[in-house]
Amino acid sequence: PTGTAPASFAQKQLWYIEQVAPTHGSYNIFDARRFDRALDLDAVERAVAAVIERHGALRTMFELKDDELFQTVREDVAFRLGVLDAGALDGDARKAWMDQATRACASHAFDLSSGLLLRMDAVARPQETVLLLCIHHIAADGWSIDVFWRDFESEYAAIVEGASRRSAADPLQYIDYAVWQRRQLDGGAWDASVGYWKTRLQGMPELHGLPTDHPRPELQSFEGETYAWRLPESLRSRIVALGARGNVSMFMLIHAAFSVLLARRAGSEDVVVGTPAANRDRADTSDAIGFLANVVMLRTRVAPGMSFLSLLEAVKTAVMEAQEHQEIPFQYLVEALNPARSTAYNPLVQILLTVQQDAGIPLA
Repeated sequence: PTGTAPASFAQKQLWYIEQVAPTHGSYNIFDARRFDRALDLDAVERAVAAVIERHGALRTMFELKDDELFQTVREDVAFRLGVLDAGALDGDARKAWMDQATRACASHAFDLSSGLLLRMDAVARPQETVLLLCIHHIAADGWSIDVFWRDFESEYAAIVEGASRRSAADPLQYIDYAVWQRRQLDGGAWDASVGYWKTRLQGMPELHGLPTDHPRPELQSFEGETYAWRLPESLRSRIVALGARGNVSMFMLIHAAFSVLLARRAGSEDVVVGTPAANRDRADTSDAIGFLANVVMLRTRVAPGMSFLSLLEAVKTAVMEAQEHQEIPFQYLVEALNPARSTAYNPLVQILLTVQQDAGIPLA
């Protein structure tokens, strides 16, 4: 499938960010898969090429025409698998080499005007193959990565077995989804949700009030640090029990606690955080690759003297309402609310919260 259409709201935002300041891979999605066998690298290349052919989002180029950004799904896009050789390296030396190879793949600079938005490198050994995958976020989201690997494995198995692909059904193409999304907005199908968000976000702070340890630069550098720590099992059990007592999900509980922390640190009762939403409620989107994920904004009032259980109830209501209206593109709300723009920080929301299921903790 090929074609040309206006870029989606999400695509326009990432394209604009890349034009203002190169992000050096900050908006790349990286994943690696290790196979405990030697893969046929020619079959790997053919399988990835087949997935790219199946999903137009991976071979889309962007062009600005008369102040409107267009996406064009190209037909003639050649994919070549990168093959990396670690030689006889082993132990710490091999780990250091692998870390460098991973960083190089993950930070690949994509040309959004070329039409190929995927890179893959293979690291092969006699009894092992590691595939390093990198896709620009403008073409995919977290859900898309699972779709990619599922389709890749099906294509690879069919190639090595000399059979036709097991699932021949064509998935929804992202360009068609983008056109449908625009029609929903222009046709008024989502007017109620747009009205909800305008009311919900009216008068919100445009920038969080958290104190910073350094002056904010005029242009975002996308540099940061990662900190990790593990909660004791006894504390985890108490957290689960508190969530059950308040009849809330783990996300709602953590969101409430996080809001209290932000309110105290920022000295503000009005706390705004964003959270990713898969935005895959339609049945035909489950097998699609594309940037469907959306940022949903959660606004919380942390009033002095408010009990934590009362806050939990307010958070529960806010999260459930936000889920009902999650289909409105965040970028559309930015345009509709028209906040002050700055290259120093993102509009409307600068803090994101996500909770992923782990260690058997229930999230729903």
